[in-house]
Amino acid sequence: MSLTELEQEAKDKIISFDYEELREWIHSRLQGFDRHFPIDLASKSDPGQFLVKCFFGIKNDRFQENFLKILNHLTQQLKNLSRVEIKKSKGYISRLLSLCGKIPGFKPKDALLEIAVPGKFANIKAEGRQLHAWLLDTLASHEIAGSCEFWLEQLLENTDKDCAFPAFFALKGYPDRLFEHMTAIIDKYKRKIEPFIWGIILLINTNGRKIITGMFKRLENDLSFEQKETINRAFIEAGSDALYQLAGWEKKKFLYKLAAPYFQSIHDFTPSYKITSLEKRIGRVFAGMEYKVEYDRVFANERVDLFIKLEKNLGNAYKCWICFCDNTKQKVNKSMVYRVNRVRAIAREELKKESYKCHNCQAMIISGKGFTKGCLDAAREFDIELTTPGQLISRFFS
Repeated sequence: MSLTELEQEAKDKIISFDYEELREWIHSRLQGFDRHFPIDLASKSDPGQFLVKCFFGIKNDRFQENFLKILNHLTQQLKNLSRVEIKKSKGYISRLLSLCGKIPGFKPKDALLEIAVPGKFANIKAEGRQLHAWLLDTLASHEIAGSCEFWLEQLLENTDKDCAFPAFFALKGYPDRLFEHMTAIIDKYKRKIEPFIWGIILLINTNGRKIITGMFKRLENDLSFEQKETINRAFIEAGSDALYQLAGWEKKKFLYKLAAPYFQSIHDFTPSYKITSLEKRIGRVFAGMEYKVEYDRVFANERVDLFIKLEKNLGNAYKCWICFCDNTKQKVNKSMVYRVNRVRAIAREELKKESYKCHNCQAMIISGKGFTKGCLDAAREFDIELTTPGQLISRFFS
């Protein structure tokens, strides 16, 4: 039986579950075992991924309504867990939170907020990161829960960088509130700057470059030289020009580009010292979302900046993309699309010879400066995705 047939047979059986059978199945699968289906169905590393596929793939109103009720029931139960029980069930809890964050219809987040405010999950690690960070990711997804005061507290008081990412995401639509505390935020993240860079990208992508740069400009007289250096560096890392004219800045910028620490992925706490090119920054975004990333892949003498693949399901099959990162100061024109289309055709042929299955490889162009009208028209014609770094980051956090 093929994987597709196996998944369809599973979905047919799942539709027949009554409420209690569905609740028992979801609960047990999140705990890492399943008496009905193979635990690695849809993903070898995440048993919850098949739950996501079922929710979106089974077009049945009763099933989806029951699914959401069960998620609400399971999250309500988390409130009553003791510290010992939380530690014992941390893997299950992180998978439940991840699942809730991926379901747009999951709206009753009051129970999770009651857990987050006193920090019941603080200082407990699960799946390589703080359990509190998993909780914040869920609260920040889709319909954001929590007040500005709550998210500002997470941003300013929490020392874990994984907690800063969802906090910046939750506050990206409230720049006035963020800028009331901007000097404190700059001081907090000037040594570990990656969350601040993501914050800059999210603010610009949500509110527009002109508004955000104007707000930073209005702060200029209140900032120290070191704070201005931090902002300049963040803007450069985010694909923009330095904001402030500073004596000796050009030399310092060169040193930063060689020596600035960055993290290989969102969940990697070991710094590495390398040149932070656009393709490296984009590669880290994909790696943090569990894509396999290969830099400078060559197909028939044609180099691509990034070759990324995401495990599709069982059977050694992957969704694959070739990515070209443009970091010039001009908008990308249609000639780049023509080249990418040609390289994609070559890549598709070569990938047929690989040991894994990677059919219909797709292509993406990433540019910090945008795209000309001719480029947009050509991309639509050849079905090539165009995106900016900010749009890419927002996609993963929405």
